[in-house]
Amino acid sequence: QEWSAKSPGFLRFYFGGLNKSTSEEVLFQYFSQFGDLSGLEIAKTRDPEKGGRGFGYMEFATQPHSVIKLL
Repeated sequence: QEWSAKSPGFLRFYFGGLNKSTSEEVLFQYFSQFGDLSGLEIAKTRDPEKGGRGFGYMEFATQPHSVIKLL
């Protein structure tokens, strides 16, 4: 999935505290229940063998009312 982290009109969220083995696919599937998720990216280490860095970003194309209530 390709997306721009600077898409106008999108709501961008930071998330952290991830296990290094967490996949983008699992997070995309989970957070899609809160709205139209247009993109998700886990920050990676330079060495792909080490997995993610424990944080990332996601963007919603629509108002994710459930997430806003949680914040």
